[in-house]
Amino acid sequence: MRIFEIIKENVNLREAAELYGIDVNRYGKALCPFHNDRHPSLYVADDHYYCFACGEHGDVIDFVGRLFQLSPYNAARKLMADFHLSPDKPPSAAALHAKRIRTEAQQLMENERLCFSVLSDYLRKGKERLNTSLNTLRPALAQYNQVAKDIRDKTKERRSVLSEKKALSAVHVFRHRELAAKIAALTEDLEELRSEKNLLLASLAYTEEDAAEQFPKDIAAMEQSLKRLEEREQKYSAELDAALNEYAGLREQAQGFDPVQLYEARQAIRPGKEQEAESRAQQVYGEKYSPLLMFDSKKAVSRMLHEDMERQAVRRMMRRAQEGQQIPQKKKDKGQER
Repeated sequence: MRIFEIIKENVNLREAAELYGIDVNRYGKALCPFHNDRHPSLYVADDHYYCFACGEHGDVIDFVGRLFQLSPYNAARKLMADFHLSPDKPPSAAALHAKRIRTEAQQLMENERLCFSVLSDYLRKGKERLNTSLNTLRPALAQYNQVAKDIRDKTKERRSVLSEKKALSAVHVFRHRELAAKIAALTEDLEELRSEKNLLLASLAYTEEDAAEQFPKDIAAMEQSLKRLEEREQKYSAELDAALNEYAGLREQAQGFDPVQLYEARQAIRPGKEQEAESRAQQVYGEKYSPLLMFDSKKAVSRMLHEDMERQAVRRMMRRAQEGQQIPQKKKDKGQER
């Protein structure tokens, strides 16, 4: 639909975000309006956005739709009105140029984003898994401690009643019956509590010998791991800001570069960045490192960067260039035949 093309060709997402009250710093980072963000985790580019915390992403129409709870069409209409665009207005030369050429700085920054985004996604998923485990283990530990306490109390009470019954004279028949009934009830309670404890241990894959000591240690280790992951996440977020700052000055250096050359340059840089991301994740997770989780993170980042669309566009450019080279050659061959 024409209205969507006009928006994408003429509206810069960063300008739109700032128009609607989002404070974007010079590195393209901002507090995400789609969740309770305390540290800037939203990256705002000229043509798309991505939140490293909640995963929200899309283009300028998606952003406005999500921000104001509008359908894509109504979000586009709002942008048309707020930016004073007309359906009959042709795309500006600057807009076409910006759409056609992506600067070397953008390519380099996107590779840095790939590296740190993979790390951020990996750490976030690791934190989610740890939190899920802790949310299961903490109540289970509390339940286990309560059951163990109940067993100790019931055992102590049963011993006391047994001692009383043993010391009681045989002439106190009714009291003997009361104590015998109480012992039977306590014995039944103890069997139920032991059964509950065994089921709980089996569900958590602990033995009774390990539970008292190892169970709390495992929870403490998970809590410490979670704390380390949070520290790493903050560190990588700061490194991303530093990388964006480092490459921000390169934007103007590649205005005349061919898009195909830029794409090839990016592909040359990317393997090293991906390897760096994998190495850092392996250092963080050690034996718990998951190649599958890393693979999922790479795919998520690829979708966020719209790499499929870029790859197809570059292939079309290369085909047109090859066809342009073949036409003069054919004419030359025909001339020689004559």
